[in-house]
Amino acid sequence: MSTIQVDLPFDTLLNSLQQLNAEELTELAQHAARLGARRRAPNLTQTETDLLLKISQGIVPPTTQQRCAELTKKQRAEGLSDEEQAELMTLVDEVELLNAQRLACLVELANIRQISVDELMTNLQIKPLSYG
Repeated sequence: MSTIQVDLPFDTLLNSLQQLNAEELTELAQHAARLGARRRAPNLTQTETDLLLKISQGIVPPTTQQRCAELTKKQRAEGLSDEEQAELMTLVDEVELLNAQRLACLVELANIRQISVDELMTNLQIKPLSYG
């Protein structure tokens, strides 16, 4: 993991984030989401805490998103080799599984709180995922 020396002004902290690679940035975002969730609702049950952690961990890594986009673009423009097609199908399966697991956790948490998934996402400031 990279080590970053940060001066404490907020602007400097934000600028320092540019030093992180995609995986480190994803990990940081997940930690920030967990911290934000704890601060917004400090009295969560263990089940709610577990679901929020699973929701934040279910985000598709940027490297996977980027590779899917590259292969999809190439597929539309010129077609893919058999190897590339197999890679794309594997990546799509991974993305679909992560999204399905994340949605199941959102539905379960919404049911616990007796609100709609849309309302839950608004309350938690979770935006719908987009890979297009």
